[in-house]
Amino acid sequence: MMQLWSVQVRIINNYLSDIYRQNGNVKETERLEKESRTITQIADHDPLNKGLREILPGITVVYPDEKIGVLNIHQKQSYKPDHRRNSAIQLSKTARQLMREDKRPEAMQMLTESSHILMEIYEDGETCQYYDMRNVTEDVKKAAHRIRMEAARDLSLNAQGMLGCMNLQEDTQELHDKIEEMLRWAELYDADVNTMQSKGDLEEWYLLSANIYHGFERHDIYFDRILHDLERFYHFRLEAHKLGEEMDEYVMRMFSTAGMILYRITTAFPERGSDVTRLLQECSNQCVIANDINSSIQLTRDMEALLEWMWSSSYFWKLPDYSLESLYFFNMDNQSMLWEKHEKWDMLKNYGKRVSRNILHLREPENAEPGCRCIMRYTQALMKNGNIQRAADSADLIAEALEQYGTKDFRIAALEMYATMIGIFSDAHRFERAIRCSENALSLYDEIGNDDYVLFERQYSCKQIKNHVEAAHARIHLFRAITYSCAGQGSAGEICLFNAFNIFRNKPELIEYDRKLYSGIVRFLENGLPNM
Repeated sequence: MMQLWSVQVRIINNYLSDIYRQNGNVKETERLEKESRTITQIADHDPLNKGLREILPGITVVYPDEKIGVLNIHQKQSYKPDHRRNSAIQLSKTARQLMREDKRPEAMQMLTESSHILMEIYEDGETCQYYDMRNVTEDVKKAAHRIRMEAARDLSLNAQGMLGCMNLQEDTQELHDKIEEMLRWAELYDADVNTMQSKGDLEEWYLLSANIYHGFERHDIYFDRILHDLERFYHFRLEAHKLGEEMDEYVMRMFSTAGMILYRITTAFPERGSDVTRLLQECSNQCVIANDINSSIQLTRDMEALLEWMWSSSYFWKLPDYSLESLYFFNMDNQSMLWEKHEKWDMLKNYGKRVSRNILHLREPENAEPGCRCIMRYTQALMKNGNIQRAADSADLIAEALEQYGTKDFRIAALEMYATMIGIFSDAHRFERAIRCSENALSLYDEIGNDDYVLFERQYSCKQIKNHVEAAHARIHLFRAITYSCAGQGSAGEICLFNAFNIFRNKPELIEYDRKLYSGIVRFLENGLPNM
């Protein structure tokens, strides 16, 4: 009972000493750490099995070998593995403090001793021959296994600490071996416990490994290894997310570091850009499956930085089914749709501005569709907030993009965009622009054929696609009518209004599909069109 109490006091003291250290209370920190060391020595007298047991500072007892009867020959004694692990942890804790004081050789020695103890605990735990499990109330085998696995994690932490004591810029076998040791113990621990903590360890360790290899003078020969380590970082981030890990500031910093490494190796070796694109695509897919929107956001930012560099160079990273460009615009479109759904105005604004900056740099015209959709959501949000002129500026950019890249393979989506933009230009009193936009829209309507219907239905699962198109057609005529009327061309406006009405008259089932639009047209027929 005395031992249990002592161990608990040691744990509490360690927590308290960390708090006092962070607050700059050196005196209280040193007092608590000294008390912890004393308790550790009492609980585990001989962690290195040297036959010398210091029960108190300055008081040493020599245990002879009973069989041989010689004082200096020591036979391995059984021990309490949890107490011995505490001895190792105490050494590691002291080593960390020495590292903060830039005493790396001393810290390395402490960590080496700690790992020696932990390795013994891990190996002895396989048979429990030397484990003293008396007074253990729970399942002895289960308790012993747990201690053994915790020792494995501690070995991983110690290996990470040793890396901090080494020169990370030197490409040495010792450094490689220590990295592998760190990852091996962490993988072993995770395979057994499968917790958020174990995933978080691997998330951090793989990023550390990538960063070390990236820091080597000749990191070109480690490109594949760096890419592999970053892939594992993203993988374990998602695994940790599934188990409840939040995207806090620490995780954000890790993502920032990963993005920096990815950018540097890709721009240094652009001929490998397709490999990086493949990694980003695979990770993005996994983010969607795991519903990890925060990681997806960070990956998209990394894509954007690489994409802008690619545009400024002579490279074009494209795979058979996708490219970096298509991947970026697909992600921006999907994420902006989410911001619109949840009314996240600041995020929608951010995305709209970023895509607006990039939309006229496309290498692949088909990416105009997701890019314009993203800007359109931002444009409509500007309208809702009363920023009519800014909305018109944004709509002008969309119209320019549609004219520059064409609307092949997304004619129906483009028709809907045109219908919206005509209304925006009219509200902003940019009548000439509205008329031009409406003429482009009507020409586009005439081009729409059966292939467009099939494609749209396949992409959007819209079962009433023809009604959808006809409603957009009527809306274009209505907005043309309003524009002409406001511009002082009332007769032209009336013709357009009747054209809108006739679309509904010739297709009565359309009334039920969009009753609001039909009612608006009828109201203008009864009361007259607005004017300046």
